[in-house]
Amino acid sequence: MAFLDTDLGGLVLTQQPIGLVNYSVSHQYQNHSFSGLFGLAQLNISRLWYFDQEYPVLTTAIQKNKLETPMVGLSLPRWGDASRQTGKLTLGGIDPSVPSESIHYVDTVNVANYNYDGFPLTRQFWNANITSLRFNGQDIPLFGALQEGLAIGLLDTGASDVMCRPGSFDAIVSAINGTKHSNGHDVFIECDKPQVMEFQFGQVLTHIMSAATYTVLDYVNSDFQPQPRVGLASITNLNQALKDFPSRWQTRMV
Repeated sequence: MAFLDTDLGGLVLTQQPIGLVNYSVSHQYQNHSFSGLFGLAQLNISRLWYFDQEYPVLTTAIQKNKLETPMVGLSLPRWGDASRQTGKLTLGGIDPSVPSESIHYVDTVNVANYNYDGFPLTRQFWNANITSLRFNGQDIPLFGALQEGLAIGLLDTGASDVMCRPGSFDAIVSAINGTKHSNGHDVFIECDKPQVMEFQFGQVLTHIMSAATYTVLDYVNSDFQPQPRVGLASITNLNQALKDFPSRWQTRMV
């Protein structure tokens, strides 16, 4: 850990605790294009807090009233889409280009914290109860996880994988269009065939993945007392995306 004067687009935090990387796999930070990861998770799963009782960046910014509102808005770039070459991280608000009425909110769910004796229920992840899941129009069974029999989805803005329970995974594999190969843990598909995955959180229907959705991480109040919530808004026209897919899928290959 180091204490650094941190400047995020004009948001200045003096002597902010920053976690340091002490190991990475070969080529993880290719071409020196970036030097680390900006974690947006809540306080209870911060390594800075668990080991040293120091606040991560977002908690510090909210506690010091550096943000206009205690929230973060995030959009991600979409490979192969000329109009979506870059994403945007808005600290303390929502991107003005996203209509506020299009954002639907769901409360996060407290889950067992295995760092502590007794596994107390605490606020940890930006998550939500998944009420339904469809793949290519087929309903996928959901299985309770973590607590109270809820099918809780973790909305990890930094993840590149979709992970699910074995029963759900098998049903998804069966619903995939085209040739596929599954080893029970991963599935390999034909990249030139579109697949449509839809999640419903409460009354909010969204398409996978994060690049198709504008996400709001909202603490509601700067005193951290209310239950945090997640806001979701679709920023992709599904019909248009399917129409454009044949001409764009190759540009999305990495």
